[in-house]
Amino acid sequence: MTATALKLGFQPMAALSYLFMRAESRGEGLSPDETRTLLELRARYRQLLKLGDDDRELLLFRLAKVAPPSTRALRRPGESHLDVEVTES
Repeated sequence: MTATALKLGFQPMAALSYLFMRAESRGEGLSPDETRTLLELRARYRQLLKLGDDDRELLLFRLAKVAPPSTRALRRPGESHLDVEVTES
Protein backbone atom coordinates (compact mmCIF):
# COMPACT_ATOMS: atom_id res chain seq x y z
CA MET A 1 0.00 0.00 0.00
CA THR A 2 2.90 2.34 0.68
CA ALA A 3 4.29 1.72 -2.81
CA THR A 4 0.89 2.50 -4.32
CA ALA A 5 0.65 5.72 -2.31
CA LEU A 6 4.07 6.72 -3.69
CA LYS A 7 2.90 5.86 -7.24
CA LEU A 8 5.32 2.94 -7.41
CA GLY A 9 4.71 -0.56 -8.66
CA PHE A 10 6.23 -3.28 -6.45
CA GLN A 11 6.52 -6.79 -7.89
CA PRO A 12 8.21 -9.58 -5.90
CA MET A 13 10.32 -11.89 -8.05
CA ALA A 14 11.18 -14.85 -5.84
CA ALA A 15 11.49 -17.65 -8.42
CA LEU A 16 15.05 -16.81 -9.47
CA SER A 17 16.31 -16.74 -5.87
CA TYR A 18 14.65 -20.10 -5.17
CA LEU A 19 16.14 -21.66 -8.30
CA PHE A 20 19.61 -20.38 -7.35
CA MET A 21 19.24 -21.91 -3.88
CA ARG A 22 18.13 -25.22 -5.38
CA ALA A 23 21.05 -25.29 -7.84
CA GLU A 24 23.53 -24.45 -5.06
CA SER A 25 22.25 -27.31 -2.90
CA ARG A 26 21.62 -30.66 -4.57
CA GLY A 27 19.87 -29.35 -7.68
CA GLU A 28 16.89 -31.57 -6.88
CA GLY A 29 14.40 -31.57 -9.75
CA LEU A 30 16.85 -29.89 -12.12
CA SER A 31 18.76 -31.50 -14.97
CA PRO A 32 22.58 -31.27 -14.93
CA ASP A 33 22.38 -28.71 -17.77
CA GLU A 34 19.83 -26.60 -15.87
CA THR A 35 21.95 -26.75 -12.71
CA ARG A 36 25.09 -25.74 -14.63
CA THR A 37 23.26 -22.84 -16.35
CA LEU A 38 21.81 -21.60 -13.06
CA LEU A 39 25.21 -21.75 -11.35
CA GLU A 40 26.76 -19.75 -14.20
CA LEU A 41 23.97 -17.18 -13.95
CA ARG A 42 24.35 -17.12 -10.16
CA ALA A 43 28.04 -16.19 -10.48
CA ARG A 44 27.21 -13.31 -12.85
CA TYR A 45 24.31 -12.21 -10.60
CA ARG A 46 26.52 -12.19 -7.48
CA GLN A 47 29.17 -10.17 -9.31
CA LEU A 48 26.62 -7.67 -10.63
CA LEU A 49 25.16 -7.10 -7.14
CA LYS A 50 28.59 -7.24 -5.46
CA LEU A 51 27.48 -10.02 -3.12
CA GLY A 52 30.08 -11.62 -0.87
CA ASP A 53 30.38 -15.38 -0.37
CA ASP A 54 28.27 -15.27 2.79
CA ASP A 55 25.67 -12.79 1.49
CA ARG A 56 22.13 -13.95 0.68
CA GLU A 57 19.30 -11.94 -0.77
CA LEU A 58 16.07 -11.91 1.20
CA LEU A 59 13.82 -10.63 -1.55
CA LEU A 60 14.33 -9.73 -5.17
CA PHE A 61 11.75 -7.32 -6.53
CA ARG A 62 11.03 -4.97 -9.40
CA LEU A 63 10.17 -1.35 -8.60
CA ALA A 64 8.77 1.04 -11.21
CA LYS A 65 6.97 4.35 -11.51
CA VAL A 66 3.37 3.58 -12.43
CA ALA A 67 0.07 5.32 -13.04
CA PRO A 68 -2.49 5.11 -10.24
CA PRO A 69 -4.59 1.91 -10.32
CA SER A 70 -7.61 2.28 -12.57
CA THR A 71 -9.68 -0.09 -10.41
CA ARG A 72 -9.35 -1.60 -6.99
CA ALA A 73 -8.89 -5.36 -6.76
CA LEU A 74 -11.78 -7.21 -5.18
CA ARG A 75 -10.94 -8.59 -1.76
CA ARG A 76 -12.63 -11.39 0.12
CA PRO A 77 -12.73 -11.06 3.90
CA GLY A 78 -10.12 -13.24 5.60
CA GLU A 79 -12.83 -15.19 7.40
CA SER A 80 -14.20 -16.41 4.07
CA HIS A 81 -11.16 -18.61 3.41
CA LEU A 82 -9.56 -19.05 6.84
CA ASP A 83 -10.80 -21.42 9.47
CA VAL A 84 -9.57 -20.27 12.87
CA GLU A 85 -10.22 -22.44 15.89
CA VAL A 86 -9.58 -20.94 19.33
CA THR A 87 -8.88 -23.39 22.14
CA GLU A 88 -8.65 -22.67 25.81
CA SER A 89 -5.38 -23.60 27.53
